[in-house]
Amino acid sequence: MKKGEMYLGREIVKIETIKVEGTFESFYSAERKLKEIGYTVGSMCASDPIGFADGDEYSYIAKWHNLSRDDRNLLDGVMISDSWREGSVNIIFFTEPK
Repeated sequence: MKKGEMYLGREIVKIETIKVEGTFESFYSAERKLKEIGYTVGSMCASDPIGFADGDEYSYIAKWHNLSRDDRNLLDGVMISDSWREGSVNIIFFTEPK
């Protein structure tokens, strides 16, 4: 995936890959990065994407399977991974990053 391509029916504005050695360390690093720049991050649920949105507007993001299609379209982006436990994490922005 790259900038300009579509993911989940939305255009990718920016994509970052985080890879840190250690169990769940890539996830923790990606989550920390998003929170530091002002996003609220959703909860992990199996292999589903994890949504994130502007922390000034949203204080809670539900697990992916609990988000309606309309709610998913309000997200600023998602984190995805082939293996949350040991793999890299892609942070996909659908809006310009904060």
